[in-house]
Amino acid sequence: MANSTDAVRCLRSLVDVEGTKVAVFEIAPGAQGVRHFHSSLCEHCICLKGQVDVKVGGSSLQSLQPGDSAEIGPGVAHQVGNPGSEPGRYLVVQHGGVYDFLEV
Repeated sequence: MANSTDAVRCLRSLVDVEGTKVAVFEIAPGAQGVRHFHSSLCEHCICLKGQVDVKVGGSSLQSLQPGDSAEIGPGVAHQVGNPGSEPGRYLVVQHGGVYDFLEV
């Protein structure tokens, strides 16, 4: 899988208020995003289209199909990937703290 910050793009921000963000993202086929964590936010990732792999912590990999979700706690490193041949689309809900994006 290619590792690129351009591999993941935000298609639409739905909510962006203090303490809560909701957005739709798309990840290119065969790509993976940057491994990162958020200091104080909880994050929920819900697959909308295609396949989205979410690597949580050191080694836990969750392969999400449409309707599946993954929960990521504050301070837990995570990374999205798309092993499929079509773009993966997913909804991200972040809440419970101040937004930050810290690369690992």
